[in-house]
Amino acid sequence: MGPTLLQETHAQLLRRLTAGIALALVVIGCGQGTDVDKSGDTGADSAILPIGTSDDRPMLAEATITRAAARNEALGIPLRLDNLPGGQARLRVTIPVLADGTPLPAEALQGYAVAEVPVDLRRAGYVRHTGETAANAPDRLPRALLPWQNVTADTAVMGVLPTVTGTSGWAWLDVIVPPTQPAGIYNGSIDVIDDRGRVVPGSGVPLSIEVLDFNLPDQRNLRVAGPIGWGPLRKVYRDRFETSNPRLLERDNPRSVPALEVLDGLIKLAHEHRLSAYVPDLEPTVKWRPGDPPTVTWTQYQSVVEPWLTGEQFEDRVPLPHWPLPDVTGLARYPVNDRLQYWNVAANFFDAQNWLERSPAVIRQQMPVPAREFVSLSAEAGDLIRAHPRVIVQLPLEAEQIALGPELTPPQESDRLLAVSRGLVSGLPADRWPGEFKRPSGWLATDVPGLVPFVGAGGTQEDVRVWAWLAFSRGATLVDFGETMPDTAANQPADPSRLIWFYPGEWFGLDGPVPSVHMKWLRRAQQDYEYLVLAQERGEVLNARLLANLLAKPVEIQPLQSPDAAYTLMSGTADADAWDEALQLVSEMILLNRPGQPPDRRARTELERRQFLWMVPRERPFIMPRTADWTYINANQVRLRLGTDLYNASDTTPEANELRWTDAPFGWTVQPRPRIVPELGVYQVERFPLAATVDPTQTRPRGRPADHLASVEFVQGFTQAETEVAMRLPAVTIDRLPGGIVLDGELADWLPADQIHAGPLVAMFDRPSVQDYRLIRAPTETSLHAGYTEDNLYVAFRLEGASDAASRAGNVIEIDTGRAWGEDVAQLLIQAVYEDGSVGPLMLLNVKPTGVVWAERRRDPKRFRVPWQPFESNTRFQSTLVDNVWRGELAIPLTALELEGRFDERGNPVRPVMYKFNFAQHRHETGQTATWAGPVDGMRDKGFAGVLVVGNDE
Repeated sequence: MGPTLLQETHAQLLRRLTAGIALALVVIGCGQGTDVDKSGDTGADSAILPIGTSDDRPMLAEATITRAAARNEALGIPLRLDNLPGGQARLRVTIPVLADGTPLPAEALQGYAVAEVPVDLRRAGYVRHTGETAANAPDRLPRALLPWQNVTADTAVMGVLPTVTGTSGWAWLDVIVPPTQPAGIYNGSIDVIDDRGRVVPGSGVPLSIEVLDFNLPDQRNLRVAGPIGWGPLRKVYRDRFETSNPRLLERDNPRSVPALEVLDGLIKLAHEHRLSAYVPDLEPTVKWRPGDPPTVTWTQYQSVVEPWLTGEQFEDRVPLPHWPLPDVTGLARYPVNDRLQYWNVAANFFDAQNWLERSPAVIRQQMPVPAREFVSLSAEAGDLIRAHPRVIVQLPLEAEQIALGPELTPPQESDRLLAVSRGLVSGLPADRWPGEFKRPSGWLATDVPGLVPFVGAGGTQEDVRVWAWLAFSRGATLVDFGETMPDTAANQPADPSRLIWFYPGEWFGLDGPVPSVHMKWLRRAQQDYEYLVLAQERGEVLNARLLANLLAKPVEIQPLQSPDAAYTLMSGTADADAWDEALQLVSEMILLNRPGQPPDRRARTELERRQFLWMVPRERPFIMPRTADWTYINANQVRLRLGTDLYNASDTTPEANELRWTDAPFGWTVQPRPRIVPELGVYQVERFPLAATVDPTQTRPRGRPADHLASVEFVQGFTQAETEVAMRLPAVTIDRLPGGIVLDGELADWLPADQIHAGPLVAMFDRPSVQDYRLIRAPTETSLHAGYTEDNLYVAFRLEGASDAASRAGNVIEIDTGRAWGEDVAQLLIQAVYEDGSVGPLMLLNVKPTGVVWAERRRDPKRFRVPWQPFESNTRFQSTLVDNVWRGELAIPLTALELEGRFDERGNPVRPVMYKFNFAQHRHETGQTATWAGPVDGMRDKGFAGVLVVGNDE
C-alpha cells in the first residue's frame, strides 16, 4: 500500500497519537469547514475515513481536504505521512486555482516538516484535562515546525522534508490567503513524490480552498501576547545570551549582533503569526540623583526596539500591537515619587515616538491579589494615571476590585485602565462600577490560577482557542499567555500543558528559531477573534456573543459559594468539531450582512435554524456528583444524602426542572418521585440533594458481582431534555477477623466474604468525560478486602498494571492538580464515624510497591495554612510485586483513626460503627488514577466516598 491521505478531527488524532497508533497520512482540521466523503462508511468511526481497501470501506484517495478562509487569513493543515517510499520524502502541492484559472500565488503555500520533541504525557494534570491516558504512548509529540526546502514550479510547490528519511513522519501546510485574492473555490491536490521525482500511485488527495468574500484586518483587535524571558534565553541560547546584558544591547555594537539576531527572529516569527512577543528584561539606562528626576538614556534601548515598534522589521509594516513600558531593575525599591518620576519620563519618551497607546505601564503583582491589597494597588494605579496625561495602566485587579476616589483610581479616567477580565471560573460581578463612567478595557492572563487552577493551555488546540472566545465574551482586548520559550533542554521531557511558541532551530540542525504547533494554534485563536469582531460590526452582536459563551462555558461563583477546582472541567468545550462548526456559523453571519445590502430573508431563516440546532446540545447542563454524606442508623441501614452539582451552560434560566434517581444498586431504597429543581442561574453551579437508604448487608448479591452503580437524571423543564450521569457509591459490611491477618503481602488469609470489591475501579474525573456524561472504568482488574480486629482496621488489595521501575525511593508523593503522579501509588482515604454522628480525623494513607507508607491527616484549615499535615500513623504494610501484579496488606491502628477520650459508662473505648472510605490506584504507565467510590477529582476530595459499615458481632 502506497502513501495515502486521511482526514481526521483533532480530538481523534490526539487519541490516536497518545495510543501510538500509526496512521497513513492524516489531515487535521485547523480551520473551518472540514468535509470528508463518508460514502460506504460503516459508522463505527463516522468522522474518520479509514485506511484500507476492504469491500465495505472506500479508498483513501476519495477523501477531499476542504477548507474555507477569509482573505488575509492563514490556514494550518497538519499532515501525517506513513508507508513512504525509500529515500528522502517530498510532498508536491499542486497550486489551487479557480475555475477561470486564477491561482493562489505560490508564496501563499508554506510547508514544514514536523519534528517531535520529548513530552511527558503521564502527568496527572494533563490526563485530567484531556482524558488521554499514556498507555503505549510515544515519549515524543510532533511540536516543532521545520521549514521545507521549497522547490517551486509553474503549477506546483514541492517540499523536501529535511527530517523525514524513513517510512513515516509529519508535515504541515500553511495556506496564507492574500488580502486581494478573488473569492471563490480553488482546487488543487497534494501528492507524495519518491526520490526519483515520480508521483507515488494512490497518494494523491484533492485540496479545495474556498476564499470567502471578506478580509481579516491587518491590525489586531485581540493582542495575543507573551514574554520572552532572559532566563529561558540563556538556557536555550547559552552561547549568545550567557554574557549578554539586556540593558547594554545596541544595534550598532558588534557584540550585540548574536543576541539581536535571535530576538529579531523570535519577534518577527511571532508577528508573522499575528502574535506579539515582548522582552520585559530590555530596559534603558537610568541614573538617580538625590532630589532630581531620574536621568534616562534611551539611545541603546531605542536602537533595539524601534524596528519592532514602527513595523520596519516586518514585511507587512504593521507595528507590534503590544509592548509594555520598560520596567527597570530595582524600581520597586525606590520611593513612590521616584518611581512616578521614572514612569513620567518613560511615558513622555514613548509618547514622542507615537508608541504610548500600545505600551501600558504594568503594575506587576502575583495573582490572584489578596483583598487586603486592593486599595494600595488602586492608589498606585491612580498615581500612574496622574503622572502622565496619556499613559495606560495595566493592573492585576478586576474592575469591581478597583477602589475609586480622588486619592485612589479616578473613575473618569477609566478609558486609561486595563483591568483583569474575569476568567473561565470567576466570581459574579458586583456591578460596582459607576454607571456614568465607561468600564475599563480588559485583559486575560492564562498562566495564573484565578479562583481555581485551569490546567491545559497547551494540551489541545481548543485549549488555546477558548481564551480568544472568552476574551470576546468578556470584552477583553489582550490575552497574555505567559513565557513563550522552552524551559527544558532538547532531550528533557516537557510538560505537555506548557504553551511553547518557539524552538531553537539548532536543536534540529537548522539556523534561527522555528515555530511550534502551539504557535499555529495561537494564530488560529487570534483569527477566531477577528471573525467574531467582524460579525459584531455587521450587526450580529447577540449571536456572536451567544456562540462565544457556549464554547467558553464560563462558570460564575455566587458570593457565598466556595470555588471548586472541578468547575474547570465544565469550562471550555472538549468537542473539537464544535469549534469549527461555530466558526463556520460566524463566517456565514458575516457574509449574510454585507455592507450596504439587506440580508436575504431565506438565508437568514436557514442560518438561524442551523445555529439553533448547533446550540441546543451545547446548552445541556452538566451534572457532577460531588458529595456523599452518610448517616448511620443501624448495622442494617445507613442513609445517603447525595449532593449533585448542576451547571447551567446556557444564558437561559430553565424552570420547573426535575432531578431523580434512574438506577440504584442492590440493597438501595430511593424516592421514586423526582426532586423539583427551581430556576437555574446563568453560568452558575448549584448543588441539589437526593436521598437514599442503603442496607449494607444486601449490596453484595450472592452469585453476582456487586457494581454499586447508581445514576441520576436531570430533566429540563422547558425542553424535557434528559441528561443522565452514573457514579459508584459502595456501602458494604465488614466483619471481625477472629484470628487476625498475617501481613506478608500474599493475601492468603483473606476469605471471599471479606472481599469488598472485584473488577475495574472508576477513573477519576477528566474534562471530556464530564462534558460527555461518561463514567470511565479502569482498564485493569482490582480486588479489595477489608476487616477489623480489636486493635486494627485491615485492608488488602490486588492491583494489576504496576511496575518495579515506576516506584521512587522515599516517602514523598508528587501531587499534580490534587492527584498523585510520577510513580505507582495506592491511596486510602479513611474517617471513623460514631453512632452519634461524630467523626474522627480524616486520614490519607499513601503506599508504594517499595513498602513505603506516608500518612497525612487533615487539620482545621482555620488553624493550619496547609490543612493536610503528615503524621506518624504506625500503620504496618507489606507488599509483593510479581508479573506487574501488586499485592498489599495494611494493618491500620484504630488509635490513628479514632477520637481520643471516647469511653462508655463502663470505661470501655467507644468504637466507630462505620468508616468513610475510598481507595485509589495511580498507574504510572498510563498517568490515570481510578478509585473505589467515584468519580472524584482527587483523593483529598473528601466529600465523596463510600462506607465500610462495622458488622454486628452477634
